[in-house]
Amino acid sequence: MAQLGARYHGTVEVVGSNPIDSTICKRSRALVLLPLFLLLSSILIGLEIFFDRDIMPVALDLINSAERSVELVSFGVTHPDVVDALKRAQLRGVDVTIVTDSESSCPLPHVVDTSSALMHEKFLIVDAKTVLAGTMNFTISGMESDQNIALLIEKSEFPEVVVGFLEEFSNLQNGRFQQLKSPVKANSGRLKLVFSPQFDYLRWVVPILADARREVVVAAYAFTDPQLTAILKYLDSDNVDVKVLLDEKWNQNSSSSELRYLPGGVELRLYPAKSHMHAKIMIVDRKWLLLGSANFTLSARFKNDEFVLVVDSPEIVEKAREWFFYLWEMAR
Repeated sequence: MAQLGARYHGTVEVVGSNPIDSTICKRSRALVLLPLFLLLSSILIGLEIFFDRDIMPVALDLINSAERSVELVSFGVTHPDVVDALKRAQLRGVDVTIVTDSESSCPLPHVVDTSSALMHEKFLIVDAKTVLAGTMNFTISGMESDQNIALLIEKSEFPEVVVGFLEEFSNLQNGRFQQLKSPVKANSGRLKLVFSPQFDYLRWVVPILADARREVVVAAYAFTDPQLTAILKYLDSDNVDVKVLLDEKWNQNSSSSELRYLPGGVELRLYPAKSHMHAKIMIVDRKWLLLGSANFTLSARFKNDEFVLVVDSPEIVEKAREWFFYLWEMAR
C-alpha cells in the first residue's frame, strides 16, 4: 500500500493559451479524492496490530512512558525485561497493579485468581488511555518464541472499548473473577469487545460466520469446541474455503482436541512443536478479524476469564491474514 504521507514534487507545463477547463478539474479532483476517502475510511486511526517479537518493544515502550498508572493482566508475568520496566515505573511513582492466575507466577506483588478456572486474559493498560491486548502472556515464551498477535488501542478513538477493559480490570483487581464479576462488553463501532464467561463469545462469532461466502481461516493453540467444528465443516460443505492452523504439540497430546474431527473438507495444518501457535484468531472473508485470549474451547466460553475483540478494518485484517499465511506455509 502506498504511503499516505508520500508527496509528488514536479512541474507542470501548460501549453497554449486556453485556460484549464474547470469542469475537467472538478472531475479529476473527484477521481482522486473519492478513492482517497474510501482508503482513509478503511483505516482505523488509533488502532495498530503487532505480531510475535514485535509485541515486546511496544509493551516496554508503553510501561516506560507511563506517568500515572500501569494495569497489567496476564496468566503469568515473568519476562525479566517486563518485570524490570514495571519496577522502574514504581520507582518513579507510577501506580502498578498486576493480576495473574495462581497456576503461573510474578515476582512483584500482584492479585491472584485462586479459583479452579483460569484467569486467562492478557492486556496492558497505561494511564487509563492506551491498551495493548492480545494473545500473548508477559513471559519469556510469550514474548520471544510463541506465535502471538496483539492490538494497540487508543481511548481517543475507541473510548467504549478502552473503558470496557478498565471495567474488567476493576473486576479482577477487586477479586471478582469468573461468575463473580460484573458483565462487561463494549462497542466502539468497528471495534467490539466481549468478556467471558458472562457472555458466550461464540454467539458474537456465529452471525459473522453465517455471512461467510468465500474464506474462513482459524489459528489456535487449543481447539476442543465441537460446536465450532460443526460450523466450520458446514461452511466447508457450502463452498467456503476453510483453513485451520493448530499448535502441533498441544493438539496431538490432548485427548479432547477436535483434531481428529476437523479433517474431511476443512484444510488442517499443525504448527511445528519447536514453538507454540499461541494465537487465537479467526478471519472471515478478508473483512472480519476476531482475536483475544480465548482459545476455541468450551472452557474459554463458559468457565475462564477471557476476552474477544471483533475488528472491522480491511487494512488490519489484511495484515493479520498475511501473517496467518506466512505461518501456514511453515506448518504441515
